[in-house]
Amino acid sequence: MITQEISTYNIRFKIIPGYIHDSIRFIDFLKNIGVRTSVQIDAFIKGNYLSVAISYEKYSGKVGDLLQEILLNNVLYYYSNYLPKKRRSGVIKNVIAPICRKINQKHSGLYGLSISRITQYCNKPIPRHIYYPHSFGNKYSNEYEVLYERWQMGLLSDWELILNLDALLNKFLLMVLKHKTGNKSENFDALLSKAKKKGIAIDSDYESCFTDIHNARTAGLHRLKYIMKKEKLRTVIGCLYNYFIYYDEYYLSRKELTINLNGSEYPKIKYGEEIWLDEKGHLFKNEDGTIIDWVKIAQERPCHDCGVVYGEIHVPGCDIEQCPRCKGSLCSCFCERKYDE
Repeated sequence: MITQEISTYNIRFKIIPGYIHDSIRFIDFLKNIGVRTSVQIDAFIKGNYLSVAISYEKYSGKVGDLLQEILLNNVLYYYSNYLPKKRRSGVIKNVIAPICRKINQKHSGLYGLSISRITQYCNKPIPRHIYYPHSFGNKYSNEYEVLYERWQMGLLSDWELILNLDALLNKFLLMVLKHKTGNKSENFDALLSKAKKKGIAIDSDYESCFTDIHNARTAGLHRLKYIMKKEKLRTVIGCLYNYFIYYDEYYLSRKELTINLNGSEYPKIKYGEEIWLDEKGHLFKNEDGTIIDWVKIAQERPCHDCGVVYGEIHVPGCDIEQCPRCKGSLCSCFCERKYDE
């Protein structure tokens, strides 16, 4: 049996009067983050001083990973936005900043922190494309990720996640349907049914996830009890995360009207505008010999690959999108693309 070597160091700082409970809450929060990086955090208060012991297995737990998690992955930003507005600046200055600086100093000054730098981390998210795999360009995907991250960090209970997520999904559906503020809206099922027809790729799996969240919220309010099992919730939340990644791609695709191919700019071909030809340059035909009416097909149903409706630009990577230069499938043709740097 191999016994891991445990490394431990302590930090100690004076608590500003009126911030004892804030200090305890922030340490409890750090404990949750520590679990992700195999770092154990223990603390106790004696008089006006908070003592924190940070322990980790020498070859698995890394305090550097803990620092990266709380500083570079926008964790401080999410935590700070969860604080009451009237106390936020005070908690950042008198609790979050001193504790983070102490941890940093004990760990050889890895990120060169100052109070102003930590305040920046708390008040403004670091650009998503640098530290996250996705850079969301619309507020609904961003709001979803904030809820998801807060829940992952233990800042939201399962029930609080359900309540907030149901509210977000309702707002999202109303936005899709261009509902006017102040007008009475239909029930959730009716909104979802109509939104499916708007080309935002709500297939049966995503529809089930939308419905599961709403039903869990409704059942919880009626019974005053949260009833969805943890495993089920994780599956639903993961599925919805994938959906909002897709929606962000859809949202951004509507702004990209042209594409640079072989040094020239071409307008993108919208769904329903495609003219597909066979190897001999003839229009494709149905089995009965009639020419396939791609416009009619697009008007009757969304794109089977990316979910856009007639007249919309395809989502990047769609195998139905036609290259405006060579007229082949854009995702597999050999035309040279120029990407924004």
